[in-house]
Amino acid sequence: MKLITIFLLVISVACTASVVAEKQFIRGVNIGGWLLAERFITPYLFALNSCQLQGDWCFYPNQISAPPASSQKHKYCDLYSCKPHLIETLTEDITKDYPTDEKTLLSSFPNKALAKEYMSFHWDNFVTKDDVKFLSEVANVEYVRVPLPHYVMNDILDDEPWIDGQWLYFVRFVGWCRQYNINVWIDMHTTFGSQDGFEVTGESLPEASECQHWITSPENVNRSLDAIKDISQAIMDDNLRDVVTGFGILNSPFVNCPQTQIEKYSNDAFKIVRDIMGDNTAVYMTDSFNAANWNNGWWDDSNLHNNTYIDSHYYHVFNQNERALSPKQHIAYTCAKLAKETSSCCYEDHPKNTKPSNGVSRIVGEWSAAYDILPKEMVKEIMKEIQDPKNQMDQKVAMMERTLSEERKEFLEHHVQAQMVSYESVDTGASSGWFFYTLKMEGGAFAEWDFSRGVKEGWIPEIPDKYTNSASLFGSCQEIAAKTIDNMNIVKQFPDPQKVKTRLGPAIDDDYVVSHAGGGNTGGSSRSTNNPNKDKSEPLEIPTSNNTLKKEKSRSFHWFRFFALVFFGYGIWHVFLKDQYGFGRQRGEYNALRQMNI
Repeated sequence: MKLITIFLLVISVACTASVVAEKQFIRGVNIGGWLLAERFITPYLFALNSCQLQGDWCFYPNQISAPPASSQKHKYCDLYSCKPHLIETLTEDITKDYPTDEKTLLSSFPNKALAKEYMSFHWDNFVTKDDVKFLSEVANVEYVRVPLPHYVMNDILDDEPWIDGQWLYFVRFVGWCRQYNINVWIDMHTTFGSQDGFEVTGESLPEASECQHWITSPENVNRSLDAIKDISQAIMDDNLRDVVTGFGILNSPFVNCPQTQIEKYSNDAFKIVRDIMGDNTAVYMTDSFNAANWNNGWWDDSNLHNNTYIDSHYYHVFNQNERALSPKQHIAYTCAKLAKETSSCCYEDHPKNTKPSNGVSRIVGEWSAAYDILPKEMVKEIMKEIQDPKNQMDQKVAMMERTLSEERKEFLEHHVQAQMVSYESVDTGASSGWFFYTLKMEGGAFAEWDFSRGVKEGWIPEIPDKYTNSASLFGSCQEIAAKTIDNMNIVKQFPDPQKVKTRLGPAIDDDYVVSHAGGGNTGGSSRSTNNPNKDKSEPLEIPTSNNTLKKEKSRSFHWFRFFALVFFGYGIWHVFLKDQYGFGRQRGEYNALRQMNI
């Protein structure tokens, strides 16, 4: 009997190991800020000037959307004659600014033809074949997620500012990915009317950011579904289906969107994609900022809903309470809160949550290594600096030349590893993988979002093969937290919480997170830390060119003061001392004096 029991146990372990080994993780990187522009990714693209608005195409030094220097179209802007194009803003702290989203960017041009020509430079140059080669051969990337706007198939009304033309460059990109064996997942990042009213949807709404402009408008909902249909059909017509294996049907609608309406939209969109692209197409949908709400039997048919995913996005920078965490607390926050949220869905035996669903799974479609800089506030400072022609001539703009210290890189390595481990949920089997946000950034202000830079600098590891889970390489999230140095000197909050009030976010009162405090929090912390003797974090001081100019003026003043003292001393000597002490007498005078003494 004992032998039979042992035999069955061995068979059970072998079968379990086989199941685990067969799981293939989906891991990759977003191509953000490309076919849907985002200002913090490419600040120079949004820094329009009077020359560009007239079709006199010119570019800024270090602009990654510019044609290569060898191109005849490459020309730098004369920023003493090309004046900044500033528009009215919706914010209280700045009355005029460069365009902030794609809608205001495109609307700035006198006609759509010029706007399309301008954007074509960006679409053509932002992503290159070398980028795709790097992803495949250096970073071991097997998947990319490409945000697309809802108007990519030219469903554009006359009174709408949108332009098309992106698809040509997307098709070229898919060809590169085919060559390097990279799967492409499309993400319809925007909707007609805007699903949340934020800049990432292409337009910022003046009122409270909500989804009512989209979900409560049957016309906008139907146009969004038509866009999904048109994109799906274009994939088939252009023979891209062998590479385009996934489709995201809705990106991050505002939290107040009614779940029942999201359910109906998602079911309709799911059917459209599968009917056109095939039953094996991966389809992923929003978690509506609460994945646990979908742990109710949603999409649980193992035949119909195989290869479907509930998509979550996790960041550490958009709430002040998060930016105030110590390095160890950031890791602990990932281990406790974000890992738990990732595993909150989806299970066959809910609410026991012991058997992962044979239908829908989980995926984390966006995350980054950023932890202490709020992009929306930082990019304002960058755009202010770009306005000054002197900064461009010196090729030095605010934080664009920012580099990372070795101590910061060491923490980022742990920060990235902890998130890789947590978002794979090996202990529960609920998740299928993740996508880092994003491929590249313009300049160094937001270096922690830059996947390519992270790989080159060593704080983002080569992605493991699809059968290997990250925990087997880096240890558990808790083990990563334990070996993380809690150096508060690398926490440089921006904006300064003592000067600028931003969204606090939910209180962070998890015992595990709070117990990992290595230093006092400043501004926005929900709990005091256990070690008050540690240094507090300091706010980030931006080395702006204005500060540099002040230093230069200060140095000039010191030299002026030095020479003024020299001339003053000379004057005193010449008027009062020269004759008394014989300084400055002619040779004949000395001879006469000597004869008199003799």
